[in-house]
Amino acid sequence: AAAAAEAARRAAADQASRERASQVADSERPHTQIDDDGEWSAPAQSAPKPIAPSVTGAGAIETVIDRGMSQLGLPYAWGGGNANGPTLGIRDGGVADSYGDFNKVGFDCSGLMIYAFAGIGISLPHYTGYQYTAGTQVPSSQMRRGDMIFWGPGASQHVALYLGDGQMLEAPQSGSTVRVSPVRWDGMTPYAVRMVS
Repeated sequence: AAAAAEAARRAAADQASRERASQVADSERPHTQIDDDGEWSAPAQSAPKPIAPSVTGAGAIETVIDRGMSQLGLPYAWGGGNANGPTLGIRDGGVADSYGDFNKVGFDCSGLMIYAFAGIGISLPHYTGYQYTAGTQVPSSQMRRGDMIFWGPGASQHVALYLGDGQMLEAPQSGSTVRVSPVRWDGMTPYAVRMVS
């Protein structure tokens, strides 16, 4: 009964975020392609070009957050998640395999961002380093609700969604679930990324 109630809650939250995105999109400009003037330094294959926001403002930010929050409690799965929701994780040859992520349906950190922003028509690549260059970089000290925040050299280790008031939404690591956590300042990149203005 609890599982059915949780599934119904997630479905209702996802439907609400879609309706909000539709209402906001009806009153905003269509999306545009972001120009890619730079070369990527890693990994060897080129990243898909992200799509710029189709909507702007507080309504868009709340849609992104609602969509991400609708996935609270789902398992972390390395390589999991896409624009449509949670997916089966993949093998990494290491820690994620030891947790059986390849047998779990859920999200990794970048997959959760892909899903959250897809609700307003933003297409993100499935790698934190590419997500770090997808929008407007702002000093982390100036981050706002709805900005993506990153950790590690070149933003290569983790991404989360800033909720405000020192809180973030994340899919933290193998063995955990999608959750709201206090922002961890240690190891954070100097910039947050703003996808919605």
